Amino acid sequence: MMKKIISLFLALTFVLALSGCKNDKGRMLYNLDLEKYVELGEYKGIKVDTKSEDFDYIKKQLMLSDIENNTFEDKTTEGKVQLNDIANIDYVGKKDGVAFEGGTANGYNLTIGSGQFIPGFEEGLVDAKIGSTVDLKLTFPKDYQSTDLAGKDVVFTVKVNYVFRDFYKELGFETEEAYNKKLEAKAAENVLMQKVSDGAKVKEYPKKDKKYMLEQMLPVYKKSVEGNYGITFDNYLQQMGQTEDQFEEVFVTNYIEPTMLEQMALYAIFDKENMTLTDKEIEDYKKEYIASFDSDEVTEKLIKEYNGEFFFEYYAVAEKVIDFLYENAKIS
Repeated sequence: MMKKIISLFLALTFVLALSGCKNDKGRMLYNLDLEKYVELGEYKGIKVDTKSEDFDYIKKQLMLSDIENNTFEDKTTEGKVQLNDIANIDYVGKKDGVAFEGGTANGYNLTIGSGQFIPGFEEGLVDAKIGSTVDLKLTFPKDYQSTDLAGKDVVFTVKVNYVFRDFYKELGFETEEAYNKKLEAKAAENVLMQKVSDGAKVKEYPKKDKKYMLEQMLPVYKKSVEGNYGITFDNYLQQMGQTEDQFEEVFVTNYIEPTMLEQMALYAIFDKENMTLTDKEIEDYKKEYIASFDSDEVTEKLIKEYNGEFFFEYYAVAEKVIDFLYENAKIS
């Protein structure tokens, strides 16, 4: 469950004041005239091609996120692997009889047909007996990122531990069609968010908000480093060969500013379209978000620790704007 919360912080690209979220009404973020700081591109009537390869890729990534961030109970231990199964596998990849770096894993959940692995890997597991071990003789693509493996012949020894079928039911969907419909809508929202961010241009980053974001997100990043790597942040800096000032400068450039660009674009649309949020709406957004984890361990306090104090304000603004973008988009 912690992994899901941390991943939300690391990917804080895809995602109020309790009195209404208007300028100068106590907003945590961008309590100013954003037209002076960001220039919006077109955000009404954005075209989304649901038949494109890029769109299909986004859908697959969202499905993988659903799989990785949830625990499924309904395991199938008999029969054969089928296309679209989620197969839990152990595997070892060898070149010239020697295991190569990055080619070994245990308990990996692989969606058969997702295209995550090199050509022939997933296809080779279709019809494999669940519980069996198979050897897959494959060749890495010539343009593979690792020059040591590009174009090389390898053998993957794969054990199929079990598979998950109809996992969408454990995610709360009655049919696969209903799940796919929701997945397509989420993918479209991701495309819309990206196009809004790409079309926006920052004139200037508000100094107060930039300072606030750094104060909020640097401790979150330090916490995630210590949790993920099991070392102190000072040791992490030593391994990176950086001072804290040097790291902070890079952190602002590579994370804070890109995050602010997206936030400023969404808040600017919120203001330009004269949107408002009531106390009840904000509380409903908060409850809905916390409930999505389906765990008593996930609390408002914990989410703020991993995402910053401003998170629920930003989440509410983002949800409202994304709904607006979706309703006004040209989806084909």
